[in-house]
Amino acid sequence: MHITTFILMSWITAGVVLSYPDIISRSDWGAQSASKYIPNLKHPVEYAVIHHTASSSCSTIEKCKTYVRNTQSGHIDDPEIGSDIAYNFLVDKNGNVYEGRGWDKVGYHCGDWGINSNSIGIAVIGNFMTREPSAEAQDAVKSLLEMAVYKRKLDSTYKLRGHRDVNGSACPGDKFYNLIKLWPHFNN
Repeated sequence: MHITTFILMSWITAGVVLSYPDIISRSDWGAQSASKYIPNLKHPVEYAVIHHTASSSCSTIEKCKTYVRNTQSGHIDDPEIGSDIAYNFLVDKNGNVYEGRGWDKVGYHCGDWGINSNSIGIAVIGNFMTREPSAEAQDAVKSLLEMAVYKRKLDSTYKLRGHRDVNGSACPGDKFYNLIKLWPHFNN
């Protein structure tokens, strides 16, 4: 099924309805295969690391799919990252979620810092140094984190960090970082 709009999928657990974002799969956005072996994550992981792409944002699903494909190509061509897109997931300003390496593969979103093998890396497309990401993007990230806990991909006592907390970069941007510091599980 080809998904072109943000759709919430619901699971019922213990009488509570949980809503999670639909994830646009690698095949739906036209991913290349990884160019070399990527190890599996050992679940549940302990950290969720939030990023921004430090770029302009995209406005439609088709433009965002192109953006994600171009990001993957750039990461594959980067001798440091190599093999595939660095992030586990990406989120656009409309709240659409794109599968990067997905739930089960180690990302390369924190460079050589050892946290990659014990984390899920989520990047919001855009630059958030001087502006906040949209409410839709923020809600999608929060829902993705809840989904990760529900699926036991992320420990229920996980620690939320900004990229800057693990490698000294400006990522995920000053405005976005100030927001995530107020989210549950934040721990720098």
